[in-house]
Parts: sequence; structure tokens; C-alpha cells
Amino acid sequence: MTDHCRLCHSTNLRPVIDLGQMPIAHRLRHSRNEQEERYPFEVLACGDCGLPQIVKPIDPDILYRQFNYNFSSWKPEPHQVDELDTIAKFSSHQSVFEIGCNDGLFMDKLRERGAKVLVGVEPNPVSGKIARERGISRAQVALAWVLAKPVVSAPIVGVTKDQHLDDAVAAVDVRLTAEEIARLEEPYTPHAVVGF
Repeated sequence: MTDHCRLCHSTNLRPVIDLGQMPIAHRLRHSRNEQEERYPFEVLACGDCGLPQIVKPIDPDILYRQFNYNFSSWKPEPHQVDELDTIAKFSSHQSVFEIGCNDGLFMDKLRERGAKVLVGVEPNPVSGKIARERGISRAQVALAWVLAKPVVSAPIVGVTKDQHLDDAVAAVDVRLTAEEIARLEEPYTPHAVVGF
């Protein structure tokens, strides 16, 4: 349980959203009768520095036990068809709401398979635009932004795949312009959800 901000250590935490007990998104059941593991998903924001944070993070050994990839056009996706087929077994996926949709590749594939209503949320859509403009990954943009901050003296990067390490190393040579940094930092304007 978080009782202080992970960034500034303030105890001035305020609730943002509590989604209750949620399944792990990438942990698909093998049958309808299989018991689904659920974990609390509550987000607080620090009243001093503004950092949103999960109150009770899932132990990484549990979270990544059956990790099955993410979908984005910047890398090969050999398991994408299997993932789509697995989803199709349990749902007609006529309406899809994807959090963390990256560049929308997976939603495009769902659309090709007949999904009618698709809503994707990416925490910061600007990072994808800058990444496309520069021909680099979103991770490199994010790490370059961190490296551009004078208050960050030693960024810690969690590497679970070779690509993560490649992105981290490549980000060292990325210099974001002042305009790009401003675009990344401007407040995100929420958009209305349509189609439901």
C-alpha cells in the first residue's frame, strides 16, 4: 500500500480513480470456467508534485508471469494473430476500449476482423507523433524527455526485453527540442468517448 509519493515522498496523496478488483489485462483465460485472478486497481495523485501512482502495485513476479507481448508497429509481432484468435474465442469484440493503445495497430487489426466501435486511450498521444516524426520509438522519446530534465540525475530503466535495452541506449543520443518538450508537457485535453 502506498502511503507516500514515490517521486517526492509527500504524504499528500489524493484519490483519482478506483476501478476496484481488476484482472491483469494480458492474462487471458483458457476457458470460460477458468478462475480469473483479480487485483485492486486504485490510482492516487500526489497533491505536491502531481505524479499519478497505483496504490497497490502488483508484484512483478505475478504481473509478468505470463506476459504475452504488446502490439505496436515499431517491432515484429509474431503472436498478434494468436492473440486476436484467442480474443475472438471469448468475445465478438464489436466494441473495443483499449488502454495503452500505442499507435493503434492492434485496434486496426480488430477493425479488420469486424469490430465496429473502437476507442483507444494512450496516456500521451504527443509522444507517438514525435516518435513517428523522428523515426524512433515512443520509449526513446520518453527516455529522452527524462534525460532532458535537470532534476533527474540517474534514470532507472526496467529492462525485461532486449528491445527495452536498445531503446534505453539509443535514447542517450536523442536531444528533444524545446518545442518537442513543451508539446510533451502541455496538459492533455480529455476527449469524449463516442460510440457507446
